[in-house]
Amino acid sequence: FPSHDMLVIDGVTQAGGSQLVTATNASDGIGVAVLTQTGSAATHTVGITWLTGSIRILGVLPYDSLTSNLDLVQIGASGADVAQYANGTAAYQALPMIDLLGGTYNFNFWFVCLGVNDWRLGASNTPLDVFATKYAVIVDRILATGADVIIVTPPPSKETTATLAVQKQYVDIMKSIALARGLNVIDFWSRLESYEISNSYGYYVGGSDELHVGPIGYGDWADIESKFIMD
Repeated sequence: FPSHDMLVIDGVTQAGGSQLVTATNASDGIGVAVLTQTGSAATHTVGITWLTGSIRILGVLPYDSLTSNLDLVQIGASGADVAQYANGTAAYQALPMIDLLGGTYNFNFWFVCLGVNDWRLGASNTPLDVFATKYAVIVDRILATGADVIIVTPPPSKETTATLAVQKQYVDIMKSIALARGLNVIDFWSRLESYEISNSYGYYVGGSDELHVGPIGYGDWADIESKFIMD
């Protein structure tokens, strides 16, 4: 949390400024506040008040350090491609966040699902060699924390956005990176066959949204991934 924000727990204002900030660089840094609340288990009220400046992303992860827990966190940036994630040019910086969650908080299991924003922009698509390099950087950064990784191929996009042949080139790279590292793959892209086929069964949001699956698609996705989480 940047120093221009105020954090209150149970009506008590917490110390601010540098005590609450761990920045990775001068701009777009990742601010981290670790606050300990002692005493018996109870419901606590946390208030975060914006004063000045801007916050791109805000997340709160409460947990009880005395009990075993399972934390599920989804992280990403709208429209970002793998090069932006790996280079730190996206609003959300993947590599420092991987180090933070994997190193400091010991997150031990990651699903990596990237690629749609690399194949859907036509002439501005991420070059295949760049995609392969940057995708591997992200996967290897997670593996370096000691965590397990499962590669998840994204759902297919509508062919007017990118042909299946183009999409398959990126999917094949994901699979080759997984194979080289002995990682499991959830091949959601192949499972759904194509946007046109799966959308006819209600898997996608539909309408003008040609990229995102809807409740049925996410339900299928969650059912598959949950088996890996609980195994």
